[in-house]
Amino acid sequence: GTNGTNGTNGTNGTNGTNAFISTIAATPAQCSTGGFVITTSSDTTAPVSNIICNGLAGSNGESEDSHEDNPRTSYLAGNVGPSISGKNFTACHHDFMYFPATNSSSTGWLMFRHQKNGSEDQGISSTGFNVWNVDITHFSLISEVGNVNYCNLTYDPRNLTLSYSVVDPTDGLAGRTGTINLR
Repeated sequence: GTNGTNGTNGTNGTNGTNAFISTIAATPAQCSTGGFVITTSSDTTAPVSNIICNGLAGSNGESEDSHEDNPRTSYLAGNVGPSISGKNFTACHHDFMYFPATNSSSTGWLMFRHQKNGSEDQGISSTGFNVWNVDITHFSLISEVGNVNYCNLTYDPRNLTLSYSVVDPTDGLAGRTGTINLR
């Protein structure tokens, strides 16, 4: 048969909302051993704050809960990817924070922050914090401006490791790999 006529264009979808996250130091009244207050919101939701306190030293040197209705947990933070000589960012252009879940040794939350890379875009406008529950195992750190894939990552919940492979060739480190121990 002959080709039919083209249909009419559909209507444009609605724009998504912006997500916001801020981290400030917890007061001594909130966390006697220090910690952070992390607040999240979006254009359409009210702010929600969570207090993350440093753990108290237990007899075996690991953190322990000090009270059932106010559990305390520790976190791990650092750079993702190898350092770049003469630059104030790594090959993966991100820092991470890992918050282990209090009810499971193989789950938690990963937070990534785009590093300051000369454009002063750290946590401002279209870049900033991204939060993932670590039930995903394979993902990429991609710039929000220009869609540059900096690194591919793999989370291994059994061994609590985060492995990276540098993809972006800009700084001559494409193909470099490494593993971050989240214990």
